[in-house]
Parts: sequence; structure tokens; C-alpha cells
Amino acid sequence: MLLSSPLRIFWRVTGASGRPDDSLIVSIVRAIAAARPFEVALSGAPLEVESLPELLSPITGAGISITVIDRPERIASLNAAANSGLKAVALVSGIDDLRVLAERCQPEVFTMDTVHVSPEWNVLKYLAEMLPQLAYSGVRRVVIPNPDLISSGAGDVSPYVYGPERIARLAASLEEVYCTTGIPALIAHDLFLARALGLGSPEYGGCQAGNAVCFISPDGTVYPCATLPVPLGNLTEVSLKAVWADAKRRELVGKISTMPACCVSCDLLASCLGGCRGMAYAAGGGFDVPDPGCGLVG
Repeated sequence: MLLSSPLRIFWRVTGASGRPDDSLIVSIVRAIAAARPFEVALSGAPLEVESLPELLSPITGAGISITVIDRPERIASLNAAANSGLKAVALVSGIDDLRVLAERCQPEVFTMDTVHVSPEWNVLKYLAEMLPQLAYSGVRRVVIPNPDLISSGAGDVSPYVYGPERIARLAASLEEVYCTTGIPALIAHDLFLARALGLGSPEYGGCQAGNAVCFISPDGTVYPCATLPVPLGNLTEVSLKAVWADAKRRELVGKISTMPACCVSCDLLASCLGGCRGMAYAAGGGFDVPDPGCGLVG
């Protein structure tokens, strides 16, 4: 079903050029509030914006859920964000971040229910070591999100294509760790990664990029998702509703929902529905190629 507006919006508030000015943030906030999504997730060091809770008031005032994802060294600011009705989630991008979490996540100071772990292999390979330390910090839920290929600029998928040997080693190490009680629940947004790690198959209705989901870059450019670098419009020029009503967006969703020819005869197509079309696009330069995370590729 083609939706008239996105249900979940991922907004990278700051980028390589630094913090955008308040007027740009206000324009993006107003566009998001007018679109009335169910949830907005902010990334890209949003807590560097000191006036963030006030600037987000049109969204929070509309009853839209907001999650703020930021680095552990800004964890002290998350208390203020939580008191402003924002859900705080720490992004773990390396072993050093665990030390910061251990120092800051103390019951009398601050507790962190959920963390995101970077999906890059150079981080993910330490996951089995991280989980007990995260449990010590009181974390109960660890999420491996889909990669942000837009903010990286290069669109290089190689850090996120793990290969069967690496995944087998990671799965074996996780199996040992989960023999210990109290380890946080692990959730992988990537369907193939979740299956390979024995996490079960999350409820999956196919790629929702450009339909139920969108990504907004720091300059206001709207993309189908963080993994699919195809710009649809800019919120400094048009409303998000107008972007969603545009023929370009509808055409793109049609391409995303069309399965690659090489997948049509696969017995698993009904359950994977082609996997992540953004990863396929970035890896192969088009939509008629399989998700590189599929174990049957190659």
C-alpha cells in the first residue's frame, strides 16, 4: 500500500559541516510535524544543539514519539533530554565507548535501557565482548541498525557485507555469551544478519524505504532511507507531504517493490522480499540486483 506520508522518520541533525543554524532546524521540524509520523529518530550528535528540546516542541506537542541517538560522551545531556519527553539511546562505535557508559550509567545518576551498536564489521566483530559489559551498565536491549550510507558520503557497502565466515565466527561467540544470564536482548534490523545470528526473523513486510520510512539529511534533503542515496526533495523548498505526493517518489517505490529477476525463482523470496534494496542499490548501482547480505549471493 502506497502511503501518503512516512510513519517513521530518521533525521541526521548535524553533519560534517557542523551544526545547522536554528532557522534550518525549525524548517525541518515544522515539515516533520505537519507530516504527522508516528516516530522520529534523531542522529548525528543532536545533543550538540543546546536548544534542541525547545526547537523540537512542535513535534513533541503533536504527540509524536522522538528518540535521540547520540554518543556516550554526551550521556549526561541525555538526562535533560529525557526530562523533555525524549527517549535517549547511546550509540556504541567501539570498545572505548563502553568505558564511558560504565562511568555514566549508574542507577543514582542515569540508566540506559537501549543502545545502538554500529553495524560496521570493525565494531560488530567485538559484539560478544561488548554484551557482558553493556549488561553491567544496566543495558537491556542492544540494537544493530541499518547502515547510514548517505552520511558517509562514499556509499561504500563493504564495511557492512560480512561474509559467511565472519558471521559464523560471530554467531559462535554470541552463542557462548548467551549461556550467561542477564545478557541484553539483541535485535538486528538487517533481516539476513538476524537470521544468520540465530535471532529469528523479525516481522518483515519488505523494504519500506520511501514509503513507511524516510531519512532527512542535515541540509533538509529527503531520502527514501539512510541506506538508499536517492534524493527526493529538500524541505527548505517543499513540504514533506509534497515530497511524498510527487511522482518521483511513487516511481521509486515501484522500483523498490519490483523484485530482482535473479530472486524471482528463489524459494525464500516470500520471506525476505528481496532484503534491503538500499544495500542492493549501493552495491550494484541499480534495483535489479540482490541484497549483498543474502547468503545465496555469489
